[in-house]
Amino acid sequence: MQKINSEQELLDAIHRLEQIQLDEINKLKAHFHITDLKLNSNGVRNNALVDAAKSIDLKEVLINSGLGLATGYLSKKIFVGTSKSPIRRLLGNVIMIFITNAVSNNPESIKTLVERMVNVLKISPRSDRKVIHRITMP
Repeated sequence: MQKINSEQELLDAIHRLEQIQLDEINKLKAHFHITDLKLNSNGVRNNALVDAAKSIDLKEVLINSGLGLATGYLSKKIFVGTSKSPIRRLLGNVIMIFITNAVSNNPESIKTLVERMVNVLKISPRSDRKVIHRITMP
Protein backbone atom coordinates (compact mmCIF):
# COMPACT_ATOMS: atom_id res chain seq x y z
CA MET A 1 0.00 0.00 0.00
CA GLN A 2 1.34 3.37 -1.00
CA LYS A 3 1.53 6.24 1.38
CA ILE A 4 -0.97 8.97 0.48
CA ASN A 5 0.39 12.48 0.90
CA SER A 6 -2.17 14.73 -0.74
CA GLU A 7 -5.89 15.12 -1.01
CA GLN A 8 -5.83 14.37 -4.74
CA GLU A 9 -4.00 11.07 -4.15
CA LEU A 10 -6.63 10.18 -1.56
CA LEU A 11 -9.46 10.90 -3.99
CA ASP A 12 -7.72 8.85 -6.69
CA ALA A 13 -7.27 5.92 -4.30
CA ILE A 14 -10.93 6.08 -3.26
CA HIS A 15 -11.98 6.15 -6.93
CA ARG A 16 -9.79 3.11 -7.73
CA LEU A 17 -11.26 1.17 -4.76
CA GLU A 18 -14.79 2.07 -5.83
CA GLN A 19 -14.03 0.78 -9.34
CA ILE A 20 -12.64 -2.48 -7.92
CA GLN A 21 -15.73 -2.83 -5.73
CA LEU A 22 -18.04 -2.19 -8.69
CA ASP A 23 -16.19 -4.78 -10.81
CA GLU A 24 -16.42 -7.38 -8.04
CA ILE A 25 -20.16 -6.72 -7.57
CA ASN A 26 -20.74 -7.17 -11.31
CA LYS A 27 -18.75 -10.43 -11.31
CA LEU A 28 -20.74 -11.67 -8.32
CA LYS A 29 -24.06 -10.81 -9.98
CA ALA A 30 -23.01 -12.59 -13.18
CA HIS A 31 -21.95 -15.67 -11.20
CA PHE A 32 -25.23 -15.64 -9.29
CA HIS A 33 -27.19 -15.38 -12.54
CA ILE A 34 -25.31 -18.34 -14.05
CA THR A 35 -25.88 -20.43 -10.92
CA ASP A 36 -29.57 -19.49 -10.89
CA LEU A 37 -29.94 -20.56 -14.53
CA LYS A 38 -28.24 -23.88 -13.84
CA LEU A 39 -30.52 -24.58 -10.89
CA ASN A 40 -33.62 -23.63 -12.84
CA SER A 41 -32.63 -25.71 -15.86
CA ASN A 42 -32.21 -28.80 -13.70
CA GLY A 43 -35.38 -28.03 -11.82
CA VAL A 44 -33.54 -28.70 -8.60
CA ARG A 45 -34.66 -25.63 -6.76
CA ASN A 46 -38.28 -25.61 -7.88
CA ASN A 47 -39.03 -29.30 -7.66
CA ALA A 48 -37.12 -30.15 -4.49
CA LEU A 49 -38.29 -27.21 -2.42
CA VAL A 50 -41.90 -27.39 -3.57
CA ASP A 51 -42.03 -31.15 -3.02
CA ALA A 52 -40.51 -30.81 0.43
CA ALA A 53 -42.90 -28.05 1.42
CA LYS A 54 -45.95 -29.92 0.17
CA SER A 55 -44.94 -33.29 1.52
CA ILE A 56 -47.64 -34.49 3.88
CA ASP A 57 -45.36 -37.12 5.30
CA LEU A 58 -42.77 -34.53 6.29
CA LYS A 59 -45.38 -32.37 7.98
CA GLU A 60 -46.83 -35.34 9.85
CA VAL A 61 -43.39 -36.49 11.00
CA LEU A 62 -42.53 -33.00 12.24
CA ILE A 63 -45.83 -32.64 14.07
CA ASN A 64 -45.60 -36.09 15.62
CA SER A 65 -42.00 -35.54 16.70
CA GLY A 66 -42.79 -32.15 18.18
CA LEU A 67 -45.79 -33.52 20.02
CA GLY A 68 -43.70 -36.43 21.29
CA LEU A 69 -40.96 -34.14 22.55
CA ALA A 70 -43.43 -31.81 24.24
CA THR A 71 -45.27 -34.69 25.90
CA GLY A 72 -42.03 -36.31 27.04
CA TYR A 73 -40.71 -33.06 28.47
CA LEU A 74 -43.99 -32.35 30.26
CA SER A 75 -44.07 -35.85 31.77
CA LYS A 76 -40.48 -35.42 32.96
CA LYS A 77 -41.35 -32.10 34.60
CA ILE A 78 -44.37 -33.65 36.29
CA PHE A 79 -42.39 -36.64 37.56
CA VAL A 80 -39.22 -34.83 38.64
CA GLY A 81 -40.72 -31.53 39.73
CA THR A 82 -38.17 -29.52 41.66
CA SER A 83 -36.37 -32.56 43.01
CA LYS A 84 -32.59 -32.37 43.38
CA SER A 85 -32.20 -36.14 43.67
CA PRO A 86 -29.96 -37.46 40.89
CA ILE A 87 -31.79 -40.81 40.83
CA ARG A 88 -35.17 -39.13 40.42
CA ARG A 89 -33.76 -36.88 37.69
CA LEU A 90 -32.29 -39.89 35.90
CA LEU A 91 -35.63 -41.68 36.09
CA GLY A 92 -37.27 -38.51 34.77
CA ASN A 93 -34.96 -38.59 31.74
CA VAL A 94 -35.75 -42.27 31.13
CA ILE A 95 -39.48 -41.56 31.39
CA MET A 96 -39.12 -38.60 29.03
CA ILE A 97 -37.33 -40.72 26.40
CA PHE A 98 -39.85 -43.55 26.75
CA ILE A 99 -42.89 -41.28 26.43
CA THR A 100 -41.33 -39.27 23.59
CA ASN A 101 -40.70 -42.44 21.60
CA ALA A 102 -44.13 -43.85 22.39
CA VAL A 103 -45.96 -40.71 21.28
CA SER A 104 -43.79 -40.19 18.19
CA ASN A 105 -44.10 -43.79 17.02
CA ASN A 106 -47.82 -44.28 17.77
CA PRO A 107 -49.56 -41.02 16.86
CA GLU A 108 -52.83 -42.64 15.78
CA SER A 109 -53.34 -44.50 19.05
CA ILE A 110 -52.51 -41.36 21.04
CA LYS A 111 -54.97 -39.37 18.92
CA THR A 112 -57.69 -41.96 19.53
CA LEU A 113 -56.98 -41.92 23.27
CA VAL A 114 -57.19 -38.13 23.43
CA GLU A 115 -60.46 -38.13 21.44
CA ARG A 116 -61.96 -40.64 23.88
CA MET A 117 -60.89 -38.55 26.86
CA VAL A 118 -62.41 -35.44 25.31
CA ASN A 119 -65.67 -37.28 24.61
CA VAL A 120 -65.84 -38.51 28.21
CA LEU A 121 -65.23 -35.04 29.59
CA LYS A 122 -67.64 -33.35 27.20
CA ILE A 123 -70.84 -32.15 28.84
CA SER A 124 -73.81 -32.51 26.58
CA PRO A 125 -76.05 -29.43 26.47
CA ARG A 126 -79.52 -30.04 27.79
CA SER A 127 -82.41 -28.30 26.14
CA ASP A 128 -84.66 -28.61 29.19
CA ARG A 129 -82.61 -26.18 31.26
CA LYS A 130 -84.39 -23.00 32.20
CA VAL A 131 -82.51 -19.82 31.65
CA ILE A 132 -83.03 -17.16 34.26
CA HIS A 133 -82.21 -13.65 33.28
CA ARG A 134 -81.43 -11.17 35.98
CA ILE A 135 -82.26 -7.60 35.39
CA THR A 136 -80.34 -5.12 37.44
CA MET A 137 -81.57 -1.66 38.08
CA PRO A 138 -79.13 1.22 38.20
